[in-house]
Amino acid sequence: MLKKIRNILLLIITVVLLLNIILIVLVNTSFVQTRIVEKITDWLAGKTGTEVSIGRVDIDLFTGLSIDDIYVEDLSGDTLLYAKRLSANASALTAYHSGELHLMKVGLSDFKVYLSKDSADAPFNFQFLMDAFASADTTAKDTTPSDFDLSIGKINLRNGSFRYDIK
Repeated sequence: MLKKIRNILLLIITVVLLLNIILIVLVNTSFVQTRIVEKITDWLAGKTGTEVSIGRVDIDLFTGLSIDDIYVEDLSGDTLLYAKRLSANASALTAYHSGELHLMKVGLSDFKVYLSKDSADAPFNFQFLMDAFASADTTAKDTTPSDFDLSIGKINLRNGSFRYDIK
């Protein structure tokens, strides 16, 4: 009887480990990463009502994440953000621990950010993004600080430009 229980537990542990290994291998394939990007960009475009595109995502559970060819339009159809590459260096195995997210380095390269307003009193052209992700819940919220901490060791901005216009 004890041997049978031990064999069942061993089988369950083996299946769980194999499923985790398969998941890790699948997430590291370009096919799965492409499908994830398609789902995320479709969801973002639907949520914001603008064009959002991402050329490629490379997820490495041991070194971090890089996203290539990011494009976000504003509601006028103008470019809000374009970046050749956004990267975050952190190991998924050690980055998040006890309510703390540690990123060793975040980089943005070959980017253009266009911020604008139709008048001095008008909202910014990115206001629709904040509205799209704002909570529709109007009930009183708990305002006590959360136990989540984010730390970034380095931020690298390379070969980019910011433009701000009041039309």
